[in-house]
Amino acid sequence: MCGIAGHLGFRDGARDPRDARALVRAMADALHHRGPDASGVHQNGPATLGHTRLSIIDLSTEANQPMLSADGQVVLVFNGEIYNFQELAAELRSAGVPLRTRSDTEVLLELYRLHGPSFVAKMRGMFAFAIWDAPRRRLVLGRDRLGKKPLFFHVGRRGLWFASVLQALLADRDIERRADPRAIHAYLALGTVPSELAAIAGVRKLAPGCIAVFEDGKLAEERYWKLRFETRRRSAEDCVEELRHLLFEAVRLRLVSDVPLGAFLSGGIDSSAVVAVMSKVGAKPVKTFSIGFEEKDFSEVSYARQVARLYETDHHEDVLRPNAAELLPKLVYAYGEPFADPSALPTYLLSQMTRRHVTVALSGDGGDEGFAGYTRYAHEKMARLFQQLPRPLLRPVAGFIERRFPGRKAGFLGELGATVRQHARRVLMGDIPRYAAQFGHFTPEQMAELCSPDLEAAGADAGRALLDRLLSEATATDALGRLLEVDTQTYLVDDIFTKVDIASMQSSLEVRCPLVDHVLIEFAASVPSELKMKGFRGKWLLRKALRDLLPHNILYRQKQGFGIPHSRWLRGELRAMLHDTLLSKRVYERGQLARPAVERMIEEHDTGRVNHGLRLWNLLWLELWHQTFIDAPTSTAATGAAA
Repeated sequence: MCGIAGHLGFRDGARDPRDARALVRAMADALHHRGPDASGVHQNGPATLGHTRLSIIDLSTEANQPMLSADGQVVLVFNGEIYNFQELAAELRSAGVPLRTRSDTEVLLELYRLHGPSFVAKMRGMFAFAIWDAPRRRLVLGRDRLGKKPLFFHVGRRGLWFASVLQALLADRDIERRADPRAIHAYLALGTVPSELAAIAGVRKLAPGCIAVFEDGKLAEERYWKLRFETRRRSAEDCVEELRHLLFEAVRLRLVSDVPLGAFLSGGIDSSAVVAVMSKVGAKPVKTFSIGFEEKDFSEVSYARQVARLYETDHHEDVLRPNAAELLPKLVYAYGEPFADPSALPTYLLSQMTRRHVTVALSGDGGDEGFAGYTRYAHEKMARLFQQLPRPLLRPVAGFIERRFPGRKAGFLGELGATVRQHARRVLMGDIPRYAAQFGHFTPEQMAELCSPDLEAAGADAGRALLDRLLSEATATDALGRLLEVDTQTYLVDDIFTKVDIASMQSSLEVRCPLVDHVLIEFAASVPSELKMKGFRGKWLLRKALRDLLPHNILYRQKQGFGIPHSRWLRGELRAMLHDTLLSKRVYERGQLARPAVERMIEEHDTGRVNHGLRLWNLLWLELWHQTFIDAPTSTAATGAAA
């Protein structure tokens, strides 16, 4: 895993080459944590490419980047892993292409020289890359099919910039530090900034499954892969057999490494499945890593221990009491954009612990999107069943439930009542607002109260508009399939992949995710929804495929998720930080939020009448992000990286 950055100067307004080289050097310095083993900058005509390396395959210096072709005319920087690189290397040799190294980087470079930009469809892995083809004066940017590796870019008057993270781009003073209101509005609704937007105006993210080619003064983006939910009818037994084969293959491909390797183990079905298969294919003893919290209802370490004992892993665990007030500003800088998933914190701490023992870790991310594991799919199914009631009955039933659970008491009963009332109200919503509300952030009614008229107008309800468009374009023909398709394009990329990439890279740890192998995901998309969810329980097919590998209590226990007690912390150790930050006049001078709505949420949360934990976490992170990236001078990149 690595960091990449670069600049392509335009003829009009081009930088002095020395300035361009210094800029890319500064961008690469901001990426040091992603690649502490080596770094380099190469300049060829108007193009300057930079790279920081985390050595995983072929540890020799010959595999360092930027990597040049033998004639020096094609230059590559690459972040990620190509899991089928040995097969592709054999293909190149059979075509008469000599290879100087054992690295997947050289394979990528030579595939481009042989096939041009279409080479990207041959790769099986996670990647973001940039290629400068000097004879053609062509810059090619590419990103893996599902979007596991990030790539930001900006096109300005003086040129095109690109980098693995937003902070590196901001090393350039030409990029104005101005928040994009559409991104901020979408973040408030969804808790992340969608891939189609970026938090800084004028910056973009290359979409998953796409390449961008800058040639002859024009930028053209092309999609080379799109997941299609087209059901293939076959027996459940055939599906189980194929799933097992693909799962074992995906894990086996991700065990190739020249450095120590292990696995995250939460004790949930997905990470336990990965550890089980790793053990079965010969990676013994597997090094496994788990963390928990002193609050027992947020700790899964007992289940992780059970799986570790079953497969006799070299198990490491820690029970933590983190200093959240100290960690949160560091995470805000690390993530670069507003990011309201509280599990970013334990993922960061788990990665930190894991890196003390290994350089590569496998994880179980992606199983919920592939096989319908989230409880929100069951909630959505229940809401659709309620909506089959005659319309004259639906509103009175929902109203009766609300009256039975008034939810204005303090403590647990008050929070329970508020939750029940919330679900009753969601039954009356349309598909898009209801599904967006499942993430626990702000509903349209809450947004109308929270957002200033300026933000409401400029934000254009970008988050829900995106969900609406993606649902209307979905290839799946049933309700569950459409939700899985949208989640794979949004939540998986914008939340799960972003969370894991940033948190792990802060500790220079590479994380590989077998359950999002694109071949496995394509298979999952072809499985009928009735084999994914039976009744109100998801992952039916995955559980059947693992029934001889994992015990019953692991396979069928209630999904817990990798959460933290953030709601309690916001009433306890984070209360002073929350009040000082969100009740400052500075927040409201930005012209985005309405103070009365924020004050009411804080008061209701403090007294325990309503659990606004996730919404307040969302707002706290947003304001800290503004202070870090909008208010701070451009030297923030250097100081933040040092922190």
